[in-house]
Amino acid sequence: MRIIRTTFLLGILTLFLMLVGQYFGGRNGMTLGLGIAICTNAFAYFFSDKIALLSRGGGETLCGDGASRG
Repeated sequence: MRIIRTTFLLGILTLFLMLVGQYFGGRNGMTLGLGIAICTNAFAYFFSDKIALLSRGGGETLCGDGASRG
């Protein structure tokens, strides 16, 4: 269910950016909006784990840090 919701929300974001681009720049603006949407979606896909860890103050755990295994 999360995958469907995420795909839907990223699709809505892409559509919104394309429509804003079309409003301001016509066909070229729509293409620019699509390019921006592709870049933001790729950034969210590849770096979402790092963004989530940084926002919660998480970090790497080493073997001798007292973290329990199991």
